[in-house]
Amino acid sequence: MFILIICLLVGAVLAMGLNVVSLLPATLFMIIGILAWDLVLSTLSLSSLQSCVIATFALQIGYVSGICIRYLLTPPVPVAAPVRLGKHKKHYAEIA
Repeated sequence: MFILIICLLVGAVLAMGLNVVSLLPATLFMIIGILAWDLVLSTLSLSSLQSCVIATFALQIGYVSGICIRYLLTPPVPVAAPVRLGKHKKHYAEIA
């Protein structure tokens, strides 16, 4: 459960400022960390593989939720009014 929460939060933080490509090294470091931790505890088994898969999915879900939060928190950019040249055509024609 602890790995799931940490991966969700890390994914959300990565989404705030980095591209999707940043998930690859983050996933690699997560997998290496989980396997190293399980090796220290001498519990390398299918549960280690399960933890790696859950961490990978949680990282991606955290990234998607971080992008959604960033999209919802940023204000919309106002669209500039189009420039109309109809009024000034006569003036520009007189100058030239």
